[in-house]
Amino acid sequence: FKEDAKEHINRFYQSQIPPYRLGEVIITIGSPFQEICKTAEQLKSDLIILATHRHSDFCHMMQGSTATKVAYYAPCPVLKISSEILLKNSNI
Repeated sequence: FKEDAKEHINRFYQSQIPPYRLGEVIITIGSPFQEICKTAEQLKSDLIILATHRHSDFCHMMQGSTATKVAYYAPCPVLKISSEILLKNSNI
């Protein structure tokens, strides 16, 4: 399952992302914020960039957002960008 998912995501990535943008597809299983932080530590990342979504205050109060948890626990700085801005400026 994991290999099939990675293959499909890699194909999508290669078809959608211009070749001059560097990146790598990494698929893990587990809690999203823990996996992001663990992977950033393993890769010795300098920066994590995350798209954020609008959720109700109630949702944040009950469970918090993945981006907020990553920003708190990450081993490096985290840049959070609104997904609305990314969609409006698809050339970023």
